[in-house]
Formats: sequence, C-alpha cells, structure tokens
Amino acid sequence: PPVLHFALRRLEHGAPSREVWDDVFEEHHYLKGAVPTGFHGVVLREGNELDGRPVAFHAIANLVCQGFGKNAFRESRMVVLPEAQGFGIGPRLSDAVGQRLVDDGCVFYSVTAHPRLGGYREAHPEKWRPTSSNKKVRTANMTSSIRKDPAKKRKRADGDGEAGEEGAEGALAAEEGAPAEGDAP
Repeated sequence: PPVLHFALRRLEHGAPSREVWDDVFEEHHYLKGAVPTGFHGVVLREGNELDGRPVAFHAIANLVCQGFGKNAFRESRMVVLPEAQGFGIGPRLSDAVGQRLVDDGCVFYSVTAHPRLGGYREAHPEKWRPTSSNKKVRTANMTSSIRKDPAKKRKRADGDGEAGEEGAEGALAAEEGAPAEGDAP
C-alpha cells in the first residue's frame, strides 16, 4: 500500500479555528450552525510541510456541565475532505487528539452518528471506552472515549457500556473512576 505523509498544525483557539472551519471544512460536515465559543482546532495537511493541501480538520471544545472540571473536553467537529476519505484518517486523527489530551491529564468525550467511526471505536476497546449511555435508544449518536492505559481494559469487569438499541457513546478518561463512567452530555 502507498505511504501517506501528513503535517498536523494546531490553530489558535476561537476565531482563527472558526475561520479555517468556515472557509474550508464546514460545507463537508453534517452539522450546521454556530460552533462553540471555545473552539480549538487542528488541521491535517498533505505532505511533510505545513503549507500542503488541507486534508482534515479536528476541533475540541471545553465540556462545561456539572461534575466536570476544567480539564474535560469534547470532540466538537471532525471532517476529512471527500478526496481523502476511506484511508482511516478520521479515526486516527481523533485517536491522536484524544490521546494527547489524556496524556496531559484531561478527559475526552466524543459522540458520533457516523457508523464507520462508531464501529472503529467499538472494535478498539483498548483505546475507546463506552459510557453507560452507549447505544441507548434515547440517542441516535455514537460516543466513545479513549483509554489512557490499555491494561485497564483487562482489569475492568463492571459492565459499563452495555448495549442498547442504537448509537454508541463513550469517553476518554485520564484515570479509572474519572467522569467517563457517567453519561456524556
């Protein structure tokens, strides 16, 4: 198979991230409307240079609700441009961003309605942990979280994330017992 090379660039939070989103990626995302105020984006570009052709965009936002500290984030937007889809770029980009946050002591939540992304996360329990509302009928979204330590999967026997009817949901937790155990908003 061909080897693909990319450069990842972190954007300034707020307006600069929203500008790149609006100009290049928004038209390719299923959600329309305003993005969160605390929008932090990264752009994946083709090649080894930071001025290569844009390929994908990923943004996080602060997770603000009762029970979550200042170090909780949610995946806000992720888009892989159509010509770059099908190579597994989206899941790997989400994994990389989530793992970076967890390594820095944060909690990372993600919700997706995309069946392939949800399927990828379910197929990688060493990275992604479903929340208790995973696949519940009350939501059509699929959410997951990335694991800090793959060995924790083997230690867990609490049945968290039992399957319901639709969707998949979860959270990336920095440590066992972090808020990922509860429902993601």
